[in-house]
Amino acid sequence: MTQEPEKNEDAKEFALLLDLCQRTVRGQTADGDFSRLDEIVYKRLLSTYPGSDQRAAA
Repeated sequence: MTQEPEKNEDAKEFALLLDLCQRTVRGQTADGDFSRLDEIVYKRLLSTYPGSDQRAAA
């Protein structure tokens, strides 16, 4: 049963990335939803790979 929450989290992560990629391909990058998704994905990447904040350096 411990696998179920992990699979659920993986599905959520996949859905976020898929939505972000689809919006990028369609050119829908100027709306608030894209910005929100971008920020969520970016924060999750930073939590996975700490010390790699390239946006702050730019």
